[in-house]
Amino acid sequence: MAMSVEKPVVCPVLIGRVAPLSSLARLLDDACSGSGQVALLAGEAGIGKSRLVAETRARASSAGMRVLQGSCFEPVRALPYAPIIDLLRKLQLAKEQIGRLLSGGNPLGRLLPELVSEEPASVSAADQVQEKHRLFHAFSQLLVQLATAQPLLVVIEDLHWSDEVSLECLLHAARQIAPARILVLFT
Repeated sequence: MAMSVEKPVVCPVLIGRVAPLSSLARLLDDACSGSGQVALLAGEAGIGKSRLVAETRARASSAGMRVLQGSCFEPVRALPYAPIIDLLRKLQLAKEQIGRLLSGGNPLGRLLPELVSEEPASVSAADQVQEKHRLFHAFSQLLVQLATAQPLLVVIEDLHWSDEVSLECLLHAARQIAPARILVLFT
């Protein structure tokens, strides 16, 4: 029997995780109430982090939250913004909506040029640091904007395989979500 490799194998039964699950449920409630939250699930490989994430995703969906997920992968560790690009590509909006969100010089358009109608302007070496910070801000603002319409759970899996610039961007976003209906969950 052939097995699909597109979906990770996660145990369907959750055993002995009452305390972490209760904590995550409280964070989801806080996020839905307008108090942005950030959580980190850490532990050895195989300990059940993905299972907790799956349960948290299910609870978030049941609560009417939008769920976005990006993943870091060891083979693309050197690729800047890999988990953010992964998350944006999975954003469940019509292509036209994403194009509108990323058009008009939005720095995020550089990450997804296939979805933007205009060619991104070139950035001089002197302006690259400023452009990086504009991109960080644009990503944070996109999350906050999405959360105004619907509470948001943002999951970034396997953060230990992330590149440095993605870590900087995610840290910037985590600092901006306090007043928003967002829970950012890292593993």
